[in-house]
Amino acid sequence: MKYSFLYLIFILASVNSFSQGFFGSNAWRNNRVELTGGLGASNFLGDLGGRDRVASKFYLDMELVKTRYVAQFTYLYYLQRTIAIRPSFHLARVSGDDALTQEYFRHHRNLNFKSNLYEFSVTGEYQFIKEKQGNRYGIKSPTGKKLGVRAKGIGMYVTAGIGLTFFNPKRIGSSASLRKMGTEGQGLPGGGKKYKPATIVIPFGIGFRKALGPNSGLKIEFSHRYTFTDYIDDVSTNYYDNDAIKAARGAAAAAAADPHIIDGLENTGAGLQRGDPKDKDSYMFLTISYFKRIPTIQKRKRR
Repeated sequence: MKYSFLYLIFILASVNSFSQGFFGSNAWRNNRVELTGGLGASNFLGDLGGRDRVASKFYLDMELVKTRYVAQFTYLYYLQRTIAIRPSFHLARVSGDDALTQEYFRHHRNLNFKSNLYEFSVTGEYQFIKEKQGNRYGIKSPTGKKLGVRAKGIGMYVTAGIGLTFFNPKRIGSSASLRKMGTEGQGLPGGGKKYKPATIVIPFGIGFRKALGPNSGLKIEFSHRYTFTDYIDDVSTNYYDNDAIKAARGAAAAAAADPHIIDGLENTGAGLQRGDPKDKDSYMFLTISYFKRIPTIQKRKRR
């Protein structure tokens, strides 16, 4: 009887130790690093394509048919139990096409683009609902009752930060750079300077975390990127003289600058509106990723 009582005390002490390690408030100190990799969908909001009407704003103008892909890798470091900093890299494809909209003037404009995006960002993550991992081994009591849970609950978090994105728009079906063509007369008299192939971005989003074990789990995250450029799709201001573009840059550049499909409709001539420079481009990601915590080594304090 005495040994049975001591055995029970030992089991309860072990369970308490596991509970403190994985449910306790100090568990994050032993697992500060978290590596995340995932895939998902991307979409773009800019001057091209969009819904079948004029003046659709923000997500109301999103063309779901042009949803493309994104791959991500994130290194997360916990500063506190619920606060972390996370450098990330995203590789994505975005696209837009006037041929998909039935809005009359956009469809007639007939512009399109595709571009790879290479994004480097640093964001903060705040976990306002923390998921629980449970004990590592699913220990049972002497009566057979399971003490502790391997994975319990869904966590939620928000994230925001700053980043830098590189882009290079091209016509769909072509490998030629639209930026080098100067489709709005960039580099020609009165056409302005060439735009830079990179922009600062402001990423922010919300996500959900589900533990699969004591040190791993899944994340679903939706995030949006505000940019400081209107040229991810190579469209921003007004049409340039297309004959001058053809003379200086060639027939392919002229065709990319003004591929309108209805002759005689006066809305694509030199000086007329081609895009809206007041409305900057943006894009968004929806990702599903796997995360793995990496134990961090702590030096023991001398007594």
